[in-house]
Amino acid sequence: KDLVDFALNSLGLGQVIDTIQALGTDYWNQIKQIATQLLFAGQQIWQQATVVFQQLVADLQNHATDALPLVVQAIGQLTALVGQSGKRDLVDFALNSLGLGQVIDTIQALGTDYWNQIKQIATQLLFAGQQIWQQATVVFQQLVADLQNHATDALPLVVQAIGQLTALVGQSGKRDLVDFALNSLGLGQVIDTIQALGTDYWNQIKQIATQLLFAGQQIWQQATVVFQQLVADLQNHATDALPLVVQAIGQLTALVGQSGKRDLVDFALNSLGLGQVIDTIQALGTDYWNQIKQIATQLLFAGQQIWQQATVVFQQLVADLQNHATDALPLVVQAIGQLTALVGQSGKRDLVDFALNSLGLGQVIDTIQALGTDYWNQIKQIATQLLFAGQQIWQQATVVFQQLVADLQNHATDALPLVVQAIGQLTALVGQSGKRDLVDFALNSLGLGQVIDTIQALGTDYWNQIKQIATQLLFAGQQIWQQATVVFQQLVADLQNHATDALPLVVQAIGQLTALVGQSGKRDLVDFALNSLGLGQVIDTIQALGTDYWNQIKQIATQLLFAGQQIWQQATVVFQQLVADLQNHATDALPLVVQAIGQLTA
Repeated sequence: KDLVDFALNSLGLGQVIDTIQALGTDYWNQIKQIATQLLFAGQQIWQQATVVFQQLVADLQNHATDALPLVVQAIGQLTALVGQSGKRDLVDFALNSLGLGQVIDTIQALGTDYWNQIKQIATQLLFAGQQIWQQATVVFQQLVADLQNHATDALPLVVQAIGQLTALVGQSGKRDLVDFALNSLGLGQVIDTIQALGTDYWNQIKQIATQLLFAGQQIWQQATVVFQQLVADLQNHATDALPLVVQAIGQLTALVGQSGKRDLVDFALNSLGLGQVIDTIQALGTDYWNQIKQIATQLLFAGQQIWQQATVVFQQLVADLQNHATDALPLVVQAIGQLTALVGQSGKRDLVDFALNSLGLGQVIDTIQALGTDYWNQIKQIATQLLFAGQQIWQQATVVFQQLVADLQNHATDALPLVVQAIGQLTALVGQSGKRDLVDFALNSLGLGQVIDTIQALGTDYWNQIKQIATQLLFAGQQIWQQATVVFQQLVADLQNHATDALPLVVQAIGQLTALVGQSGKRDLVDFALNSLGLGQVIDTIQALGTDYWNQIKQIATQLLFAGQQIWQQATVVFQQLVADLQNHATDALPLVVQAIGQLTA
């Protein structure tokens, strides 16, 4: 049984379910919703509600023909009770269900680490199945009895219990938060139907379901109605699943947008328990905060084992920051080092992969790559930019990508015009966002936002070198990026403490970073510009015209990186046309290249 069944049966409604369901879906849904909410409303509200439900059951058994007014009256009384509660979340429910209410103070006194582990285990047990739950209940009962009798020896008792419970949770092989969200919304019966539509639609449903957990009670209730309708429609019209799912995604995306609630970064940070120390970390500067956010988000995709190891590091960091806030910097630096190593072990995806998969492109990557590096690079660049373009632009772009995926699956042989059309629509959307280009992204990812003015004050030469190095590092590989991050962290700290001595500090950092970039064996800014503009396929043709034309193309391509989004987009159109013309008329390359250089120079 899921949480709804548990609530209904705990309140004794099993005998009158048929009677209430006979009144229609609306009343039945309200009863189910109230019953579930009561699980989190606290002991006092629960007891008062139990009295109402007992009276309702008795009345319905004696006056089944008068069921409607009895149920309406009960819903009114129960809604009022739920409103009073303003109560607890899933963690509270798990702790109280396991009988820990009497020993919470004792466990909390041992420190945040032990308390967080107990909370995490208690919540996981809700999804571990009846057998694991019963075994865990025995362990918790013993722990409560031992703590009440031997409170001064609490630490070894809690450690022993955590060990036993962790082993039990590991046996369960059970569900994560995504599974909980999907099942809470009643999607368990139609998962196969939605998955059959492709990864894109399934990923969107999972993402929406998880976001709804944090969107507030009002949005959750409205979304529940949409999901109930979707489930009913899919069960009755499974062969028409696609339009039904697309319609539901549209309605749900609008609801999530209304919530003004948190994105994936917020979810990751809060899941890792960082909510209490955010201000402390942010006070260290954008660089450290950005690294923590990036690591937290990467961990969502790093697998259960890495997540658990990282959770221990974060718990220790939170405890240390709460006890030693004035020494925050070395604590955060140490944690970032440990966490970066863990993320590196996971072999998981970078930001580009995350963006592509979040937009549902996993199924059509081969099709797009087959069109050539130019189109693939543009799609990657657009997908990454969209991560920073705001919720509204992201939602509009998601619709374009959904259509592109559907079209490519149905018309793979006509992929080129479909991708070109999508790139045009998406480029326009990214342009609307007023968001940052790749240089801005690189600078901010490396935490340089706080010292830009200081570096710029040294002159264009140093600033351009820093920008060039920052952009090159995006392509230098994880190992070089991590080493460079340490150099940039030191530079930011030094510039904040010794701004009047900025020149030797920046020169020293440029030397170290140039050496790192050289080690990477990766592309420089010219290569990046040429490839971003899709020229990889026609380099030989242009080079064959002589050094002069080739140098002009390289110079223009590099200048465009810093010319702003609008100019870049116009230039991309010229380069796309040039590539197409050179592939079709390679023997007439000279006039085509001369014409393009003229347009681009202008």
